[in-house]
Amino acid sequence: MLAEIGCVCTEPCSRVLSTRVLEKELAKRGEQELDELFKYVESLSASYREKLSSNTVDQRDLDTVAENLRSAKTILIENVLGIEQSWRELSHLYADMEPERRSPAI
Repeated sequence: MLAEIGCVCTEPCSRVLSTRVLEKELAKRGEQELDELFKYVESLSASYREKLSSNTVDQRDLDTVAENLRSAKTILIENVLGIEQSWRELSHLYADMEPERRSPAI
């Protein structure tokens, strides 16, 4: 993936730029992956608010929408955390590419 987005570093000065490019690309791809799920949660939220404001809503229907909304939010949180964890792992791997150039541990 790094070579695909132009993140092949040969010099330390290009490392900062490459890190920024990697960060932007991961954020963009994360948004693309989560966009549909965000829209689904938004539509369920709107449906839930609409049913809450309606005086003629069936309690079972309201409970079903509430459970669907909770479930969708849980899935969204798990996906966001998965992307965040992937980013952390990638950044650790990226930082460890040239351990001999880092300053010694104190």
